[in-house]
Amino acid sequence: MSATCLLSNIAHDVRCPVCGQGFLLFAEHVSATVRQQVRRSAEAVMRLHHAQPADLLHVHPADAFDVGAEDTTMGGRFNGSLQMELVGAAC
Repeated sequence: MSATCLLSNIAHDVRCPVCGQGFLLFAEHVSATVRQQVRRSAEAVMRLHHAQPADLLHVHPADAFDVGAEDTTMGGRFNGSLQMELVGAAC
């Protein structure tokens, strides 16, 4: 199961545990358990963004990136074929 993360300064489903930047998560219909796994995986990917040498003001990708329920990699590119819906209610 994968989800697409999109940087958001207005609403968020998950926040980066390092800097607090908000992200919206989009995915196929999933259970609450899988939704929580995706959030944890997204947080792990966001931590990795900070571990990579980058401009300190722009560590997270401006473009959407994909994460899997068990993904701790840097995340892939936006998957436009995925049927999208908001994973959780935006805060």
